[in-house]
Amino acid sequence: MTTNQGRTVLVVDDCDDTRSLIGAMLRQAGYQVREALSGADAARAVAERPDLVIRCVNDGPAVAAGPVLELSAGDRGSREGVDARLTLPATPGQLATTVEAVLRVHRWEAVRRSLFDLVLDAIVITDGTGRLLDVNESSCVMFGALKMEVLGRRLGEFLDRGFDFDQAWQTLREWGWRAGEFRLVRTGGMVREIEYVARANVLPGRHLALLRDITRQKQWEGAAGALIEVGRLMSETADVRQVARRIAESTRSLLGVQSAALCRLDPESGDLVVLALARDEAEVLDEGFVFSRGSGAVGAAVRERRPIASPDVYNDPRVLLPPELRAGVERSRRRAMLALPLMVEGTVIGALAARDRLGRMFDAEAMRLASAFADQAALALEKARLAEEQAKLLEETRRQREEAVALEAVARSITSSLERDEVLQRIVDETRAVCDCDIAFLAPYDPVTDSARIVAASGSRSRALFTTAITRGRGLAGKVLETGESFTTEDYVNDPRISKDYLPVAVEEGTVTQAAVPLRSRGAIVGLLCVANRGPRRFTPVEVRVLERLADQAAIAMENSQLYAALSQHAARLRALREIDQGILTASSPRAIAETALRHLSGLVPCWPASVTMFDVETGEGRILAVVAVRSKIRSGPDGPPAPLIAKFIWLRHDELRIVAT
Repeated sequence: MTTNQGRTVLVVDDCDDTRSLIGAMLRQAGYQVREALSGADAARAVAERPDLVIRCVNDGPAVAAGPVLELSAGDRGSREGVDARLTLPATPGQLATTVEAVLRVHRWEAVRRSLFDLVLDAIVITDGTGRLLDVNESSCVMFGALKMEVLGRRLGEFLDRGFDFDQAWQTLREWGWRAGEFRLVRTGGMVREIEYVARANVLPGRHLALLRDITRQKQWEGAAGALIEVGRLMSETADVRQVARRIAESTRSLLGVQSAALCRLDPESGDLVVLALARDEAEVLDEGFVFSRGSGAVGAAVRERRPIASPDVYNDPRVLLPPELRAGVERSRRRAMLALPLMVEGTVIGALAARDRLGRMFDAEAMRLASAFADQAALALEKARLAEEQAKLLEETRRQREEAVALEAVARSITSSLERDEVLQRIVDETRAVCDCDIAFLAPYDPVTDSARIVAASGSRSRALFTTAITRGRGLAGKVLETGESFTTEDYVNDPRISKDYLPVAVEEGTVTQAAVPLRSRGAIVGLLCVANRGPRRFTPVEVRVLERLADQAAIAMENSQLYAALSQHAARLRALREIDQGILTASSPRAIAETALRHLSGLVPCWPASVTMFDVETGEGRILAVVAVRSKIRSGPDGPPAPLIAKFIWLRHDELRIVAT
């Protein structure tokens, strides 16, 4: 009797004798008994939550909190709301045994129900069509809905469209067991990754499935896989933009967002430049967009050096949206934002941003996952940046080495001759080859006329260039002559910075792009070196620097040529003077001396009329010994044709005409 003490049994019957008899048998078995008539009296008694309700057919309450034992004669009675039935008549022992069995089953059912509701995995029970008959509390959390909103619906209604529920259900019915994964769409649209195991007919017509949310596991696996992929990509390329795009794509997949962006921080201005975008449709911004210092959610994340999450970035007071973005964000459905700073050893190098549908709340787990990925992504991005810088340095070193070799070859070529015309032509030929241009031309500067006339060209189509005298401020080369600075254009004809003085020549040559640099010697401009192309091309700073170094070599070669010409002329004069000395020493008369002197002086001073006259000291009279005149055309008369050119010099001796040089 002690085992049943404290257990309350409610006996409901309108017959006083039957109710008393049953109560007496139960008290004898050690139960506490309460008696009630059917109807309102029974309803009040049931509200006190007895351990068991015993009722006669249709006498008891339709619904009770605990188990219900029905007493009936024969097959009379209904199973609705009844846990067990005892056929009358029955002995006290039969009644006590039946009551104990019902209570035992109910106790285990309570334990089962507690486990059912407390287990962390979702458990669902369905009928033969997949309709949900019962779910535990974890299922409600997984589905994102109340229990009353879930029961009665088919399980397939909650699955992603890519999963063939009918096929899977048929396989379960045929095999009796099935396991796998599917994507569950929660109320509100959020998608979760689910792992399941199901068994058919755990009870006749009842099928059970255990569901486990593996979204977090999948996300971490995705993060690890994404980092491995980024690391693999880094071993294959040093292209920062390519690595950035892979990070953005991985972020979008990892967090299940609609778009993701990676921004690079400009350390000088504090601006953030969009380096890469991953999206499934048109965005309100593009790669290359610049967030001014502190603007946007990414600016706030960089400023505060922590993640910034917002379900509606448009109405978030922490986020200052640039005017050019505000209207687009207002119209966009992607207004939920998660922005994280990218940091390496405490230094911010950029920001990572994820955008999703309006109202999405990025929970703590998503932020932890994104932060862990952002830390690794920052290292990957910084490593790629350093690798790219190293590659650029190596490429610059290689380029400088090749440039030095090429310039050395050019220097040897243009300095191998000292003849002015040959030197100038070699300069433009080598310049055209090294710069890989269509045209190259050179114009020495004349300080007397303050202009530079083109005297050598390579690749020109006509002689029009050689008729051009470049003056200060006119055309592209004239701007170089005026400012002393190098100048380039990508569109000579339409560039508003360039005057149109030489446009006909440019059109005739087909010039599209052009670059010009000054030639300097001892700080002064001594000429202009120009290159041009007949097709589109942008002259890079490196190419302009190469052209400037070529100009330096050209200036040296021109100066060497001028020095050589001066030395040659000086040597010729010395030879002439030496010959005059020898002629004078060997001459036998004053006339011979005069002829010798004028003959050699005429080669040193061309086009210089001269004569030698001997004067009588006593009388003061002069006597012409020899005369040299410039070459000229002598007319036979005022209207007659020109006489033929008969000699270079005409010598007069006394009263006779004598030609001494032809």
